[in-house]
Amino acid sequence: RTSANAHRSARAQGFSRQPVGRAQMCARRPMYAGAPARLAVRVAAPCLALAILATDASAHDVHRLRASRGRILRVCTTGDYPPLTSYNPSSRSFAGFDIDVLRNFSLQHNYTVEFVGTTWASLDEDLANRTKCIIAAGGITWTPERAALFGATRPVLADRKVPIFSVHNQARFKSLADIDRPDVLVVENRGGTNQRFAGTLRDRGLLRKADVRVLEKNEEVFACLEKFPDRPLVMFTDGVEVEYRSTMGGSALSGSGAAFAMPVDVDPEAHKVLLVRKSAYGQQVLQELDGFIATVQANGVLEAIRNASFSRNYGTVVASCPLAFTTAATA
Repeated sequence: RTSANAHRSARAQGFSRQPVGRAQMCARRPMYAGAPARLAVRVAAPCLALAILATDASAHDVHRLRASRGRILRVCTTGDYPPLTSYNPSSRSFAGFDIDVLRNFSLQHNYTVEFVGTTWASLDEDLANRTKCIIAAGGITWTPERAALFGATRPVLADRKVPIFSVHNQARFKSLADIDRPDVLVVENRGGTNQRFAGTLRDRGLLRKADVRVLEKNEEVFACLEKFPDRPLVMFTDGVEVEYRSTMGGSALSGSGAAFAMPVDVDPEAHKVLLVRKSAYGQQVLQELDGFIATVQANGVLEAIRNASFSRNYGTVVASCPLAFTTAATA
């Protein structure tokens, strides 16, 4: 009777007695920090292969196969921040590091994940909206304000704010002091921590002379940096974005700002997290996410996802620069 009850309980939770595939094996046999080393080798290897598979386009097919019995996770993401989140209008799909992490998580925990577009300015409101999404992801920096409103996972990346500018200007900009000049224009996207960081620099007296302009979209800022490489334009953003943007094929942008000695009290190490709506269901999802992140950090899967997503070409999003200049550029 005990065995029969156990089988009925398993079926009620969506399990069957049929042979399972590798994806289901990984989902049912996650690795834990205290697992014996021999078990880690036996289980982590196939799960690592599955994780890399889930970063590929074939992951969409896997999700469709599981959709009929999976629980739905709706995720708000901006899609304008490669390599962490990027939206392809042609395929109408999202890709990137955070996207891949959540696809792997959903495979192991029997969820079907759906990504919903948002903006940095409306992200908090959209996540608080009970009908739009339960998770927000895609290069989100932990802040005390966000932690007060939402549940935050353990960090998935560590980062800090650094400047990005054109290769043409890398001889001009060697330090933060070189940026704080009257002829320099600092351009940031509205909402999020980039705009806030520029404001903090200004409040601390480190960005008093340069002009600061806020544009509506992240891609508009990069359209301006690419369109006017001979202008003294600067953006403060995350180091991971500087790394990606400056190494894209044909990029006119420099990654030298990543080596700037920024004031530690103004620019401490920051952490990228996933945000979860505060609710009973959200708390359950948050606990599962934290357990999953701890596991893939320990067994090397998270690093494999990072390497795959950071080496991918996300293409160029068509955006126009709203800035106009009436005078000729100076050397």
